Amino acid sequence: MTKRPLVALVSTLAVGALPHAMAQAPETYRAGTVVVEAPCSRAAPGGAKVAGGYMRITNTGSEPDRLVGGSTVVAERFEVHRSTVADGVARMEPVTGG
Repeated sequence: MTKRPLVALVSTLAVGALPHAMAQAPETYRAGTVVVEAPCSRAAPGGAKVAGGYMRITNTGSEPDRLVGGSTVVAERFEVHRSTVADGVARMEPVTGG
């Protein structure tokens, strides 16, 4: 079986102000057979209530897996969105059910 990325993710964080500490240098984290690469987020502009975070998640195991949610200490809410580009226009849409 070919190993391929689970999904390229954009997570939307409902925040009052995203601290600069949220921005991270590219790093790699493992949880069992799941690998999270280069999680990052930039500081949100003043007054912004939503910010985005990005990462690549890869399932290196032989069994399928599904991301159904997450959490963060810097926001009230964590949502998973799919990012697409069609005809030069970028769009984000929530991913229901993982």
